[in-house]
Amino acid sequence: MDANLLGDDWIATLPVIYFKIQKTIQNPDSSFEEIASIIKGDPNLTTRLLRIVNSSYYGFSAKIETVEHALNVIGTQQLTDLVLAASVVSQFKGGNQKCVAMDAFWKHSLGCGLAAKSLASQKGEEDPDRFYAMGMLHDLGSLIVFNKMPNRSIKIVEESGKRNEPLFVLERESFGFDHSVVAEALLKAWELPDRLIEPIAFHHDPGKSKNFPTEASILHLGDIMAYELTLGGSGSSVIPLVKLDAWDMVGLSEKKWNEVKEFVKEEFDSAVGMFLSES
Repeated sequence: MDANLLGDDWIATLPVIYFKIQKTIQNPDSSFEEIASIIKGDPNLTTRLLRIVNSSYYGFSAKIETVEHALNVIGTQQLTDLVLAASVVSQFKGGNQKCVAMDAFWKHSLGCGLAAKSLASQKGEEDPDRFYAMGMLHDLGSLIVFNKMPNRSIKIVEESGKRNEPLFVLERESFGFDHSVVAEALLKAWELPDRLIEPIAFHHDPGKSKNFPTEASILHLGDIMAYELTLGGSGSSVIPLVKLDAWDMVGLSEKKWNEVKEFVKEEFDSAVGMFLSES
Protein backbone atom coordinates (compact mmCIF):
# COMPACT_ATOMS: atom_id res chain seq x y z
CA MET A 1 0.00 0.00 0.00
CA ASP A 2 1.42 3.38 -1.06
CA ALA A 3 0.44 6.48 0.93
CA ASN A 4 1.40 8.64 -2.06
CA LEU A 5 -1.27 6.99 -4.24
CA LEU A 6 -4.00 6.75 -1.62
CA GLY A 7 -5.32 10.26 -2.23
CA ASP A 8 -4.88 10.37 -6.01
CA ASP A 9 -8.56 10.92 -6.74
CA TRP A 10 -8.70 13.72 -4.14
CA ILE A 11 -6.17 15.87 -5.99
CA ALA A 12 -8.87 17.30 -8.26
CA THR A 13 -10.68 18.70 -5.20
CA LEU A 14 -8.06 21.38 -4.54
CA PRO A 15 -9.41 24.72 -3.24
CA VAL A 16 -9.64 26.54 -6.60
CA ILE A 17 -10.05 30.08 -5.24
CA TYR A 18 -6.92 29.72 -3.10
CA PHE A 19 -4.84 28.83 -6.14
CA LYS A 20 -6.32 31.62 -8.24
CA ILE A 21 -5.29 34.08 -5.53
CA GLN A 22 -1.81 32.58 -5.24
CA LYS A 23 -1.31 32.88 -9.00
CA THR A 24 -2.48 36.48 -8.93
CA ILE A 25 -0.18 37.34 -6.02
CA GLN A 26 2.79 35.98 -7.97
CA ASN A 27 2.12 38.53 -10.68
CA PRO A 28 4.01 41.70 -9.65
CA ASP A 29 1.50 43.83 -11.54
CA SER A 30 -1.52 42.49 -9.65
CA SER A 31 -3.56 44.71 -7.36
CA PHE A 32 -5.71 44.33 -4.25
CA GLU A 33 -8.73 44.89 -6.50
CA GLU A 34 -7.86 41.84 -8.63
CA ILE A 35 -7.39 39.64 -5.57
CA ALA A 36 -10.59 40.94 -4.02
CA SER A 37 -12.54 40.26 -7.22
CA ILE A 38 -11.52 36.58 -7.08
CA ILE A 39 -12.74 36.28 -3.50
CA LYS A 40 -15.96 38.16 -4.22
CA GLY A 41 -16.71 35.62 -6.95
CA ASP A 42 -17.81 33.37 -4.06
CA PRO A 43 -20.41 35.31 -2.02
CA ASN A 44 -20.48 32.71 0.77
CA LEU A 45 -16.71 32.86 1.17
CA THR A 46 -16.81 36.66 1.13
CA THR A 47 -19.40 36.72 3.89
CA ARG A 48 -17.43 34.20 5.93
CA LEU A 49 -14.14 36.12 5.60
CA LEU A 50 -15.71 39.43 6.60
CA ARG A 51 -17.34 37.69 9.56
CA ILE A 52 -13.92 36.38 10.60
CA VAL A 53 -12.01 39.66 10.31
CA ASN A 54 -14.79 41.53 12.15
CA SER A 55 -14.79 39.04 15.01
CA SER A 56 -13.70 39.76 18.56
CA TYR A 57 -10.55 37.72 17.91
CA TYR A 58 -9.15 40.51 15.73
CA GLY A 59 -10.71 43.28 17.77
CA PHE A 60 -10.53 46.02 15.13
CA SER A 61 -12.15 49.23 16.35
CA ALA A 62 -13.82 50.04 13.02
CA LYS A 63 -15.98 47.62 11.07
CA ILE A 64 -14.37 46.13 7.96
CA GLU A 65 -17.03 46.16 5.25
CA THR A 66 -15.14 45.16 2.07
CA VAL A 67 -12.62 42.53 1.03
CA GLU A 68 -10.33 45.32 -0.19
CA HIS A 69 -10.38 46.85 3.29
CA ALA A 70 -9.62 43.44 4.83
CA LEU A 71 -6.63 43.04 2.49
CA ASN A 72 -5.31 46.45 3.55
CA VAL A 73 -5.76 45.73 7.25
CA ILE A 74 -4.49 42.17 7.68
CA GLY A 75 -2.43 41.73 4.51
CA THR A 76 -2.56 39.58 1.42
CA GLN A 77 -0.85 36.48 2.78
CA GLN A 78 -2.86 36.37 5.99
CA LEU A 79 -6.15 36.74 4.13
CA THR A 80 -5.04 34.05 1.65
CA ASP A 81 -4.36 31.68 4.56
CA LEU A 82 -7.84 32.43 5.87
CA VAL A 83 -9.28 31.69 2.42
CA LEU A 84 -7.62 28.27 2.51
CA ALA A 85 -8.85 27.59 6.04
CA ALA A 86 -12.39 28.75 5.31
CA SER A 87 -12.77 26.95 1.97
CA VAL A 88 -11.30 23.54 2.79
CA VAL A 89 -14.34 22.47 4.84
CA SER A 90 -16.75 22.94 1.95
CA GLN A 91 -14.37 20.98 -0.30
CA PHE A 92 -14.45 17.93 1.99
CA LYS A 93 -17.93 17.59 3.42
CA GLY A 94 -18.07 13.87 2.67
CA GLY A 95 -16.63 11.29 5.00
CA ASN A 96 -17.07 7.84 6.44
CA GLN A 97 -19.55 8.43 9.24
CA LYS A 98 -18.79 5.00 10.71
CA CYS A 99 -15.26 6.10 11.56
CA VAL A 100 -15.91 9.69 12.60
CA ALA A 101 -18.81 12.15 12.70
CA MET A 102 -17.97 14.90 10.23
CA ASP A 103 -19.24 17.69 12.48
CA ALA A 104 -16.95 16.45 15.25
CA PHE A 105 -14.04 16.03 12.82
CA TRP A 106 -14.18 19.63 11.61
CA LYS A 107 -14.67 20.96 15.12
CA HIS A 108 -11.50 19.15 16.19
CA SER A 109 -9.66 20.53 13.15
CA LEU A 110 -10.88 24.05 13.93
CA GLY A 111 -10.04 23.62 17.62
CA CYS A 112 -6.52 22.60 16.67
CA GLY A 113 -6.19 25.60 14.34
CA LEU A 114 -7.55 28.03 16.94
CA ALA A 115 -5.26 26.63 19.64
CA ALA A 116 -2.23 26.66 17.33
CA LYS A 117 -2.94 30.22 16.23
CA SER A 118 -3.30 31.29 19.86
CA LEU A 119 -0.03 29.59 20.80
CA ALA A 120 1.69 31.18 17.79
CA SER A 121 0.39 34.61 18.78
CA GLN A 122 1.60 34.02 22.34
CA LYS A 123 5.06 33.19 20.98
CA GLY A 124 5.08 36.23 18.70
CA GLU A 125 5.12 34.29 15.42
CA GLU A 126 4.53 36.21 12.20
CA ASP A 127 1.32 35.51 10.25
CA PRO A 128 -0.42 33.41 12.91
CA ASP A 129 -3.46 32.95 10.63
CA ARG A 130 -1.56 30.26 8.71
CA PHE A 131 -2.09 28.06 11.77
CA TYR A 132 -5.84 28.13 11.12
CA ALA A 133 -5.09 26.60 7.71
CA MET A 134 -2.71 24.06 9.24
CA GLY A 135 -5.32 23.08 11.79
CA MET A 136 -8.02 22.64 9.15
CA LEU A 137 -5.70 20.47 7.06
CA HIS A 138 -3.73 18.57 9.70
CA ASP A 139 -5.99 15.50 9.83
CA LEU A 140 -7.13 15.60 6.21
CA GLY A 141 -5.23 12.36 5.60
CA SER A 142 -7.57 10.63 8.06
CA LEU A 143 -10.58 11.41 5.85
CA ILE A 144 -8.82 9.80 2.90
CA VAL A 145 -7.87 6.71 4.92
CA PHE A 146 -11.38 6.39 6.37
CA ASN A 147 -12.93 6.60 2.91
CA LYS A 148 -10.49 4.33 1.12
CA MET A 149 -10.19 1.67 3.82
CA PRO A 150 -13.33 1.95 5.98
CA ASN A 151 -13.38 -1.59 7.39
CA ARG A 152 -9.73 -1.59 8.43
CA SER A 153 -10.12 1.94 9.77
CA ILE A 154 -13.06 0.94 11.95
CA LYS A 155 -10.99 -1.88 13.41
CA ILE A 156 -8.00 0.32 14.25
CA VAL A 157 -10.26 3.02 15.74
CA GLU A 158 -11.70 0.34 18.04
CA GLU A 159 -8.25 -1.09 18.77
CA SER A 160 -6.94 2.38 19.59
CA GLY A 161 -9.51 2.67 22.39
CA LYS A 162 -8.89 -0.84 23.71
CA ARG A 163 -5.12 -0.41 23.83
CA ASN A 164 -5.23 3.24 24.92
CA GLU A 165 -2.92 4.16 22.04
CA PRO A 166 -3.29 7.19 19.76
CA LEU A 167 -4.79 6.40 16.37
CA PHE A 168 -1.64 7.28 14.44
CA VAL A 169 0.29 4.58 16.31
CA LEU A 170 -2.20 1.92 15.18
CA GLU A 171 -2.17 3.31 11.64
CA ARG A 172 1.58 2.87 11.46
CA GLU A 173 1.29 -0.70 12.68
CA SER A 174 -1.53 -1.61 10.30
CA PHE A 175 -0.68 0.40 7.17
CA GLY A 176 3.01 1.18 7.53
CA PHE A 177 2.24 4.91 7.59
CA ASP A 178 -0.16 7.28 9.34
CA HIS A 179 -2.63 9.93 8.21
CA SER A 180 -0.02 12.71 8.33
CA VAL A 181 1.93 10.97 5.53
CA VAL A 182 -1.24 10.75 3.41
CA ALA A 183 -1.96 14.45 4.04
CA GLU A 184 1.61 15.34 3.10
CA ALA A 185 1.30 13.50 -0.23
CA LEU A 186 -1.98 15.24 -1.06
CA LEU A 187 -0.76 18.72 -0.10
CA LYS A 188 2.40 18.25 -2.16
CA ALA A 189 0.25 17.26 -5.13
CA TRP A 190 -1.70 20.46 -4.57
CA GLU A 191 1.63 22.34 -4.53
CA LEU A 192 0.88 24.08 -1.26
CA PRO A 193 3.85 25.91 0.30
CA ASP A 194 6.30 23.94 2.43
CA ARG A 195 5.55 26.28 5.36
CA LEU A 196 2.13 24.56 5.54
CA ILE A 197 3.04 21.05 4.40
CA GLU A 198 5.98 20.26 6.66
CA PRO A 199 4.36 21.17 10.01
CA ILE A 200 1.33 19.03 9.05
CA ALA A 201 3.56 16.13 7.99
CA PHE A 202 5.35 16.20 11.36
CA HIS A 203 2.61 17.29 13.75
CA HIS A 204 2.98 13.97 15.62
CA ASP A 205 6.81 14.09 15.50
CA PRO A 206 7.74 17.79 15.44
CA GLY A 207 11.36 17.07 16.32
CA LYS A 208 11.79 15.49 12.86
CA SER A 209 10.86 18.70 11.04
CA LYS A 210 14.05 20.07 9.45
CA ASN A 211 12.85 23.43 8.16
CA PHE A 212 9.83 24.33 10.30
CA PRO A 213 10.33 22.76 13.75
CA THR A 214 8.70 25.69 15.57
CA GLU A 215 5.58 25.55 13.40
CA ALA A 216 5.40 21.75 13.72
CA SER A 217 5.77 22.06 17.50
CA ILE A 218 3.02 24.68 17.73
CA LEU A 219 0.69 22.54 15.60
CA HIS A 220 1.53 19.48 17.73
CA LEU A 221 0.60 21.33 20.91
CA GLY A 222 -2.51 22.85 19.33
CA ASP A 223 -3.68 19.35 18.39
CA ILE A 224 -3.17 18.12 21.94
CA MET A 225 -4.92 21.16 23.41
CA ALA A 226 -7.95 20.50 21.18
CA TYR A 227 -8.05 16.93 22.49
CA GLU A 228 -7.70 18.04 26.10
CA LEU A 229 -10.57 20.51 25.69
CA THR A 230 -12.64 17.82 23.90
CA LEU A 231 -13.28 20.15 20.97
CA GLY A 232 -14.85 17.74 18.53
CA GLY A 233 -13.00 14.55 17.66
CA SER A 234 -10.89 13.07 14.87
CA GLY A 235 -11.71 9.39 15.37
CA SER A 236 -9.11 8.88 18.08
CA SER A 237 -10.29 8.66 21.68
CA VAL A 238 -6.74 8.83 23.09
CA ILE A 239 -4.86 12.09 23.67
CA PRO A 240 -1.32 11.93 22.18
CA LEU A 241 1.54 12.53 24.60
CA VAL A 242 3.21 15.93 24.55
CA LYS A 243 6.65 15.80 22.97
CA LEU A 244 8.97 17.55 25.42
CA ASP A 245 11.15 18.96 22.64
CA ALA A 246 8.06 20.64 21.20
CA TRP A 247 7.15 22.09 24.59
CA ASP A 248 10.68 23.47 24.94
CA MET A 249 10.67 24.79 21.37
CA VAL A 250 7.51 26.83 21.97
CA GLY A 251 8.83 27.97 25.36
CA LEU A 252 5.66 27.60 27.38
CA SER A 253 5.18 27.70 31.09
CA GLU A 254 2.32 25.72 32.59
CA LYS A 255 0.68 29.02 33.51
CA LYS A 256 0.81 30.28 29.91
CA TRP A 257 -0.47 26.94 28.64
CA ASN A 258 -3.49 27.20 30.92
CA GLU A 259 -4.09 30.83 29.93
CA VAL A 260 -4.11 29.95 26.23
CA LYS A 261 -6.29 26.94 26.97
CA GLU A 262 -8.85 29.11 28.75
CA PHE A 263 -8.80 31.62 25.88
CA VAL A 264 -9.37 28.87 23.29
CA LYS A 265 -12.21 27.46 25.37
CA GLU A 266 -13.88 30.88 25.47
CA GLU A 267 -13.38 31.61 21.75
CA PHE A 268 -14.24 28.19 20.33
CA ASP A 269 -18.01 28.62 19.89
CA SER A 270 -17.43 31.93 18.15
CA ALA A 271 -14.83 30.33 15.85
CA VAL A 272 -17.28 27.55 14.97
CA GLY A 273 -19.82 30.19 13.99
CA MET A 274 -17.22 31.98 11.83
CA PHE A 275 -15.72 29.00 10.03
CA LEU A 276 -18.26 26.19 10.10
CA SER A 277 -21.64 27.92 10.00
CA GLU A 278 -23.39 27.66 6.61
CA SER A 279 -25.24 30.94 7.06
